[in-house]
Amino acid sequence: MSETTIHGYLADLDRLAKISGSGDLALRDAILRDQAETLEDIGHRLDQPGLLSAHDALTMLINGPAEEGHAYELRCVVEPILDHVATQLDDDTEERSLWFNQAFWVDDFEKIFEALGMTALASHWLDGSSPLPVPEGDWPTFTTLRREDALAALAEFGKLGSETFEALPDGLFLEKSDEDDIDEQRGIMLENLAQLRRWLEQVTASDQLSSVGLVLLFDGDS
Repeated sequence: MSETTIHGYLADLDRLAKISGSGDLALRDAILRDQAETLEDIGHRLDQPGLLSAHDALTMLINGPAEEGHAYELRCVVEPILDHVATQLDDDTEERSLWFNQAFWVDDFEKIFEALGMTALASHWLDGSSPLPVPEGDWPTFTTLRREDALAALAEFGKLGSETFEALPDGLFLEKSDEDDIDEQRGIMLENLAQLRRWLEQVTASDQLSSVGLVLLFDGDS
């Protein structure tokens, strides 16, 4: 069963894009201080021969250049940068099933979006669009929606009624459950979709800057 996390951030994308290669060591030191717990967790993951430490990966990303041979480490340290300069959005689902996603592989969501005709989300889901310029890699990965993309995705939610969700074929849920659990799995997915909609509403609110967008960080089991 999947043990992935899906975290949402309200982020000023223009500000984030300027961090990589900025040489802002004051920012690096603040992240090292304020995000020490997250960096310690990442450090355990990177404690392998040939990998940069979390400290060195963060320094490389901020100082530049971001070397292709260290894609994994550099992608890992995007998280503490987001935690420091963006706003992590709450997961209000009953079991916090996006933050602690036990029911679905993250690519299952794309199948749901496609079945619902939600092409705006489907086209961006897991596309690897990091809010900071980092080398390409498989994991962790990102989806970054600028304001216009978030508005398009939100508009698609607005066209859906409850009967549309209820009509989703059982086959979309059978891989993760037996027939007796399909209704439960369907309910979890509907909660997740409702939470994604709330995140889109937050980042597209009228009082947000035009440079604000939604960053989704996918981590955990690849």
